[in-house]
Amino acid sequence: MYLVSPMSSHCTYSFADLYQAAFGVPPERAALEELYALTQTERNIVVRDWARRAEWETFDIVGTDGVTYASFGPKGTEPCQ
Repeated sequence: MYLVSPMSSHCTYSFADLYQAAFGVPPERAALEELYALTQTERNIVVRDWARRAEWETFDIVGTDGVTYASFGPKGTEPCQ
């Protein structure tokens, strides 16, 4: 696990990028709004599912707030730091 600020600015990929990789189409605005409305624990579950579908990797990142965030990217890339 990595320790980072709650919302690192060093993330290369967005939720929209992950959705596109998982489903082959850009996300509708509603799909992202639903994702943002989830608790962090629930959001991590969805992110891990989308990453699995996209064949991307996920990494658990613990923020300075003590919350675990699911970082993601294509295999072989660095997670948010």
